[in-house]
Amino acid sequence: MFKFRLFDLLHATWALEVVQEESHKKRETASDTADIPLATKIADSDLLLYKDTVNLMREQCERLELESTLDQLERIDTTLELGALRGAYSTFTNQVQQVWECLKTDLDKRVFIFITPVEAKYHKQERLFGNEIYESFPDARSDIQDAGNCLSVGLYTASVFHLMRVAEFGLRKLAKRLHVKLTDKGKPLHVEYATWDKVITGCKKQIDSARQLPMGKQKDAKLNLYSDSADHCLFMKDVWRNNISHTRKPYSHHEAMAVLERVRDFMRFLSASF
Repeated sequence: MFKFRLFDLLHATWALEVVQEESHKKRETASDTADIPLATKIADSDLLLYKDTVNLMREQCERLELESTLDQLERIDTTLELGALRGAYSTFTNQVQQVWECLKTDLDKRVFIFITPVEAKYHKQERLFGNEIYESFPDARSDIQDAGNCLSVGLYTASVFHLMRVAEFGLRKLAKRLHVKLTDKGKPLHVEYATWDKVITGCKKQIDSARQLPMGKQKDAKLNLYSDSADHCLFMKDVWRNNISHTRKPYSHHEAMAVLERVRDFMRFLSASF
């Protein structure tokens, strides 16, 4: 998927239509004047303009991979370079007319998606969650952008899926910062390979350890920090991630926006706290 500027294509087609009309007038002039033979080559005074206009159209067709139209433009290139025995201007005019037929055929095979200005602000945004999160979580950049892309085109369940991946990057980073130690069947288990349940359980154990600290500012600060972090993770796991993982329900625009805001708050919390 790429951003398509409709005006660029309209401008290219308008420019080609203008030179087609000019070519048509010169063909008519030559035909009405008996003592002036039909020009077999485009005049030098016109050639540069015609070539530039065809190339402008070609740029747009290449971007959209309009194969039939590109083939027709190549035929026009031949006429511009070599001329035509039956009249270069007449041939050029007729060949441009065929461009419109080829363009219609090519465009009928394409699907274009219109994104409203409100939705467009989520499309292809590398820093959708802001600079701080972008710098703090480089591994999550792709999923953050994909979440925005899905949201912008109405794929709300897919957007939530990517947001849960973003939250997972945050959860695992939280566990590492809290020095969570995990095991599986008596053997050490790296945080990256643990389930959400195991990681959150490990975080909660750190909270329990903090509660054993002597009363004072250090204990209060740790308890507040750990509790807020774990609550974020547990809420997302119970409400959203399990539904996504087990295909229990699709998500609406309103629900996807709620997930985005909650995940963004969680990642901001982590960026600011650690």
